[in-house]
Amino acid sequence: NSPLYQAADLAIGLAEVLSGCVLIQIAYPGTPLFITIMPAIIDPRSGDYFFGSSFSQITSTAAVQLAHSNGLPITTQFSFGGNAFKLNNWQMGIENVYGHLLSVMAGADMSFGPSGLIEAVSLLDMARILFDREIFQAIDIITKGVEVSDRTLAFDMIREVGPRGMFLGKIQTVEELPKLWPPSILFEKSKVVGEKYRNAEEVARETIDWVLKNHHPA
Repeated sequence: NSPLYQAADLAIGLAEVLSGCVLIQIAYPGTPLFITIMPAIIDPRSGDYFFGSSFSQITSTAAVQLAHSNGLPITTQFSFGGNAFKLNNWQMGIENVYGHLLSVMAGADMSFGPSGLIEAVSLLDMARILFDREIFQAIDIITKGVEVSDRTLAFDMIREVGPRGMFLGKIQTVEELPKLWPPSILFEKSKVVGEKYRNAEEVARETIDWVLKNHHPA
């Protein structure tokens, strides 16, 4: 453990991983390395640990800057499974999104978590793997940013269509629209009257059942 200050936590963590790096280089000079600093807090009432708290998330983000200031790549964020909450819970989504998003936007070289795990990494809920995939997909889209080029500015198309024109009939629209709707469990059309989309957890469990029955690894 460490003192209850984030700065002290980072200082101890950095000292530990750098000492390991030095020892490896002494034994095996030139070995490629990356580091990880994995902050978490503990609930003093139960002993449960949490990677997904806001304090852990910002400390993980700061660890990225520390690693890069020492010229080292870093893998960060292990919040997937690091909370103590069930699958279908809003708090799970908040913790899993922000921890990874902040770290990746800070420049983390790698970011991952034990996808599908719940209850402080003690249980596997396979349907949650698909929810975590949604989060990774969103983070990937966000961190790619906005491409600015002659193609994406599309000035020629804008001139051609003109003011108050319709872009739906353009071939570029046909080509680009599917990219805005990648595969997702969140937007499967419902057959129930008055219901636009199916329940995402139901879709996730059906998908997992199909994979278990039909996928045969080579």
